[in-house]
Amino acid sequence: MNKNDRETTSQRPRGGFAGTGGLSQSSDGAQLSKLSSVLNGLENGASAIRRHVQQAMSAVRGGTYKVDPLQLSKRIIGEALGSA
Repeated sequence: MNKNDRETTSQRPRGGFAGTGGLSQSSDGAQLSKLSSVLNGLENGASAIRRHVQQAMSAVRGGTYKVDPLQLSKRIIGEALGSA
């Protein structure tokens, strides 16, 4: 490898796809921002599910948990038929 090859190699943009000239920092920032939003949404959803499960566990332990038999039977039948 001669000096010109090294300069050409070191001057190529890093990241990105062939022919795109690399990704700009603003593009990277936008992608990271979007990813952060998605992850925050997943975290919030997981927190809501965790709260719901904790409430259900408390109700079961306290003897106040009630199951709607009609809703339960519809759900069981729906899942068995593949429509739920």
